[in-house]
Amino acid sequence: MMFEILFKLGFCFLSSLVLLSSANAVPQGSGEVSLPEIGAHYRIFIVEKSENPQNILVAFTKLDPNCNIVQVDGSPLFDFYWLMDRLKYKPVHTLIKSGLRARLKAVKPVSADSRRFAVQMADLKELTQDLGTASLEIVAVKKDEGCSVNASIKLGPSDGGKLLSLTILSTESEKTLLPPFRKVKSVTLSGTDAATAQLVKRQYFAK
Repeated sequence: MMFEILFKLGFCFLSSLVLLSSANAVPQGSGEVSLPEIGAHYRIFIVEKSENPQNILVAFTKLDPNCNIVQVDGSPLFDFYWLMDRLKYKPVHTLIKSGLRARLKAVKPVSADSRRFAVQMADLKELTQDLGTASLEIVAVKKDEGCSVNASIKLGPSDGGKLLSLTILSTESEKTLLPPFRKVKSVTLSGTDAATAQLVKRQYFAK
């Protein structure tokens, strides 16, 4: 019984996440940070939830000294961890992480570019939206002072085709009686316009 409950949580967890108010939690062009439990890494974006909002979920990757994205079993490293009370590291349960990866799936780049990969966002396909893609582009950049990582997505014609540098990904949902026990109501992408650095928040609703 406990295993079934954890399994269900793993595949519906992301759908219960709701955007809150800390758009500055992950800076654009995130630089290197380090935690004893996982070492040096780069935060890509965060996900915040309505329950226990003091705890945030961080999506991250790692780079080598030349700012190339580290590969694990032939795929770009794309992982998650908790920051409890926004400060204390906590690993994500395996089953919950499995659910996250079903909705946020890292894929290899089309080219041989070792500083770039995509993250497919399954929830966007369930929504009314005019995005040209359902994928985030993750790019590592080499700078004089080191490396940085940024996630971006091109918005649709209704937003003038702006390139959004993503800071927060949020999904609003409601409970259902049947699996997966959550129905996506909306997805909100929050960050900045890559051209103007102005704050952007775009919400897409269920069909």
